[in-house]
Amino acid sequence: MWSEKHKPHAIKNLSYHPKLSYLLGKLAKSKEFPHLLFYGQSGVGKKTRIAALLYEMFGSKIHKIHFSKQKFEVNKLKKTIEISILSSPHHIKFNPSDAGIYDKIIVQDVIKNIASVHSFETKYKFKILVLEEIDKLSQDAQHGLRRTMERYMEKYFYITSFV
Repeated sequence: MWSEKHKPHAIKNLSYHPKLSYLLGKLAKSKEFPHLLFYGQSGVGKKTRIAALLYEMFGSKIHKIHFSKQKFEVNKLKKTIEISILSSPHHIKFNPSDAGIYDKIIVQDVIKNIASVHSFETKYKFKILVLEEIDKLSQDAQHGLRRTMERYMEKYFYITSFV
């Protein structure tokens, strides 16, 4: 698509909200920074800005995306839910609201699984998770996400996106 071909990949190429771009550029160069929350209406550039931040941190390797589907057992009846996960050597991105009413279990299981299994090729002391559409999560899932983030705070840098 034309829009994908001409989408800015670096923070310096983002022409809107220059103060925000400047701050994100400074954060990308630092070794430690807080969890981030991007919010706004659909189509305002949240995903583009997140992609530019990741590009600023890791370069073109961030575009080597691997798509996978993971199955999670969500109850005692052995019901499974399949979630699509995009990953690169430096980050993992998924939409936990795709799990419907089992979103709390999926959020906690994915984060625990990544903490115990995945290793990234990164100079940073944390792993990057991009969670999309967290505003669509149930209240239990949002509380579970908060608790899980607090538990694994030193290992992760969370980028969340409201749509």
